[in-house]
Amino acid sequence: MPYTPSGLPGHWAPTPPSNAPGAVRQWGAMDPFLLASGDQFRPGAPPALGSEAYAAAYNEVREIGSATSLLRTADQSAAATYWVTATWPGPWLRAAIDASEASGNSMIDNAALFARMNVAMVDATVGIFDAKYTFDYWRPVTAIQNGDLDGNAATVQDAGWSSYVVTPPHPSYVSGHSAIASSAAAILSDAFGDAAPLCIGWASLDRCWGSYTAAGEEAAMSRLWGGIHWRFDNEAGTVLGRSVADWTLGQTAFAAVPEPGSWVMLVVGFGLVGGVMRKRGAASAMRGTGTRASRI
Repeated sequence: MPYTPSGLPGHWAPTPPSNAPGAVRQWGAMDPFLLASGDQFRPGAPPALGSEAYAAAYNEVREIGSATSLLRTADQSAAATYWVTATWPGPWLRAAIDASEASGNSMIDNAALFARMNVAMVDATVGIFDAKYTFDYWRPVTAIQNGDLDGNAATVQDAGWSSYVVTPPHPSYVSGHSAIASSAAAILSDAFGDAAPLCIGWASLDRCWGSYTAAGEEAAMSRLWGGIHWRFDNEAGTVLGRSVADWTLGQTAFAAVPEPGSWVMLVVGFGLVGGVMRKRGAASAMRGTGTRASRI
């Protein structure tokens, strides 16, 4: 069913520069792999426009997320740029491959890990878009440019405001990066322990963290620093992602002797392991000739 914006304050509207229509609404109606339904972990509603919580979030993103912010640090800007470029599931697959190789796990263990992590990320994505189009919440750029319409005396309109990174074409609540990152980080932490320093290079950009949780938290916060999400988007998304991961870890689909219905997911896991390994081999060959190859 086509999505038609309501035009009401607080609700999503197409965002600049492309003003594209609402995208991928169908994700929220998909059948999850392991969740009972896409709304199983649907969060509560975002703050009302007239609330103090909304005003606090409004003023925070207006200051730190603007294209010309003097509050955002150079490292926060770098993180915002990195996580726009390093789209899922690439960085998390890279992290899983690196940890799996270092651990010496068997192929079946690695396939189960990859299947578990990817199922969690996909199921989280179903939950993300269920929430996005259920709550239909406006993005910071729309809210700040139309701050005179929210009925909140603690917010100030800035008709010329723009975000540091380009806003995606779908509603704000919840943050997809936050949910996907927290689900993947929880699966990897369960498999390898959270105190696992890691670095992930992507498209000539490199970031390092002290743990999977730290990487996930930065992925979430990068959306605030980039000016495209409210803090409460990130917080709700993080809870959703962790809830999906916990649910996934509690299922028997990835046991040592899988049930017949689980083999499809394990085959996908095998394919992901083999595919990334082949790409890694090609990248190593390129580096051997003196050409720097960006990692998956």
